[in-house]
Amino acid sequence: MSDPYGPLRLHLLPFLRLASLCLLGSVALFPIYWMVVIALTPTGFSRTLTGILPQGVTLENFRALFTERPMLRWLGNSVLVAALSSALALLFGTSCGYVLSRLRFRGARLLMVAVLITQMMPATSIIVPLYILFRDLGLLDSIVDAGWVETAALPALLTAADVACCVIAYEPIWAIGTGKSASAAQAGAIIGQTVRGTIANLFGAATAALVRIQYGGSANEKNIADYMQQPDIDGALVGGASLKATFVQLVQNAVV
Repeated sequence: MSDPYGPLRLHLLPFLRLASLCLLGSVALFPIYWMVVIALTPTGFSRTLTGILPQGVTLENFRALFTERPMLRWLGNSVLVAALSSALALLFGTSCGYVLSRLRFRGARLLMVAVLITQMMPATSIIVPLYILFRDLGLLDSIVDAGWVETAALPALLTAADVACCVIAYEPIWAIGTGKSASAAQAGAIIGQTVRGTIANLFGAATAALVRIQYGGSANEKNIADYMQQPDIDGALVGGASLKATFVQLVQNAVV
């Protein structure tokens, strides 16, 4: 007995297969489409995008990226890190692979299984452990450049007299909520060269000398005296330590 729905099924299955592929392709390509649209859309218009294609296509974002940001330096750093990582991985990977394939020793099979298991783990699952590792090794914020900070618009918004009345607090991002702190020499160098140096470049050395700059990276009663000895550190922004009984000792050590 012939199947009455056979012809329909014969034509419907290819259509469903094509529709599924188109849907999956659209989902995969949408991030690329959105990236291109945002890149070619004037600043602020991306939230009001109404059509498929952006209105008022511009290359201003690319001009600002390469003229107002050290983009070439960032790209160079990425290429350098990627090249060194690849070279080290190739050097140690080929050596270890040769040993595991040519030599027979106790535990070789277990070691190969362990290596295979690590390859099954998605790279995103180790982002947080890597961040913690880099933070503990002191590799985060190890390069500070005043050109990275968006300060070009400040002279149009503030006068030198306004800036001279400001109090600025600096805290390394890796010190927030971690209990870790930069050394007094590191904090003094960053505040003096980067923070106060940027102010001096924008508003003059006299104005920069009047600005009070505080250090706020996990200051406590043990390290506050060292911070206060730095000539460019004018005070401390104390967070969690202000809620402890040792805060009185912190204040006494700071004014001695």
